[in-house]
Amino acid sequence: MEKRKVYKCVIDDENRLGVHAIGLVEEPAIEENWVYLNKVKLSAVNNDKRMLYGAALVPDKQILRIDKDTMEEYYIVFDKETIYKCAHLYLKKNLQHAATIEHEFAVTGVTMVESWIIDDTEKDKSSAMGMSLPQGTWMIGMYVEDDAIWSGVKEEKIKGFSIEGLFNNVAVSLSKNFEEDAFFKDLDLLLEDIKKGE
Repeated sequence: MEKRKVYKCVIDDENRLGVHAIGLVEEPAIEENWVYLNKVKLSAVNNDKRMLYGAALVPDKQILRIDKDTMEEYYIVFDKETIYKCAHLYLKKNLQHAATIEHEFAVTGVTMVESWIIDDTEKDKSSAMGMSLPQGTWMIGMYVEDDAIWSGVKEEKIKGFSIEGLFNNVAVSLSKNFEEDAFFKDLDLLLEDIKKGE
């Protein structure tokens, strides 16, 4: 069996690259589904908090991709340093509202309201939620205001987070729909859009 290449994703020194949206998908490529919190009892009243918690990126996890043009299978990985930069740049660039469904279209009514890097795996909030993830994982909490999206979560039509971004001048969208790596057709145009938004 032919050994697949492994590419390490990095961010450029000018910080033009990185994550620019979080997708809500049925099959996240990092193979980590979220926990959603609903019907939390507050003051003896059931209250739907509409919160989603899960991993955005897991360090050193090999994520299978397929080049649509050559059909070559390969892996991409993110190290702890790159994940740390991604998490901070995402907030620094005020992208908390940048969300998509299945990387196909942008949606409103979904906002990242929590973001953290796992430091102590045993004492981390993710552990208390029943998740077992390594140190250096980027965890996020998203509030879902949109009724249709929240229904999709409860019906398990969408199950996890999938980042969208540019790394090493390659467009990456991390769902299991491999063809979505070709979602961004023109890298130069996308970089121009990112620059305009800064």
